[in-house]
Amino acid sequence: MEAKRNYWPLLALLALATLPLAVAMLSYFGGIGVPVGRVNKGELVLTPTAVASWQLSASDGESWQGQGRWQLLLVVERCEDGCLAWQHTLGQLQKALGRDQQRVERQLVLPRAAAKGVAAHGVIANKAVFVSAGVAVSNQGIWLVDPLGNLVLRYRLDQPPQALFKDLKRLLKVSNVG
Repeated sequence: MEAKRNYWPLLALLALATLPLAVAMLSYFGGIGVPVGRVNKGELVLTPTAVASWQLSASDGESWQGQGRWQLLLVVERCEDGCLAWQHTLGQLQKALGRDQQRVERQLVLPRAAAKGVAAHGVIANKAVFVSAGVAVSNQGIWLVDPLGNLVLRYRLDQPPQALFKDLKRLLKVSNVG
């Protein structure tokens, strides 16, 4: 007589092997279980925009591209109390980065008319005041620019500095550029 074969263990093993694949396909194609939240606190720049499109120039008139390091651009219409406070805060954030502080530079971006008064008062971020002919008032805030010169994140001036610090720390940790 022939022995009766039991296929149940084989079928159970096959089901156990294909179950993760089926769940992954359901999640991918059906959108089930996909997280809708985000980690970054700043507003992500969805369309690739180079900071060069802002046509920034130094106070001496030279063109400025800001490539090679991560840049924190403080963009304001005029530098008053809030601007001065943010300049101090950005300096403290840069120091708090520890060994990564050399990878980040901070710049102040103002319309040319406002920059003349600022330079006279000695309000200078990282030894240079950058002025712009193309930055509109609606672009005010703190912009994070990657080492390749692309705008990455934007922070409103009413956001807490901790949000910027956490995002910057995370980006520097995963980035080998700059």
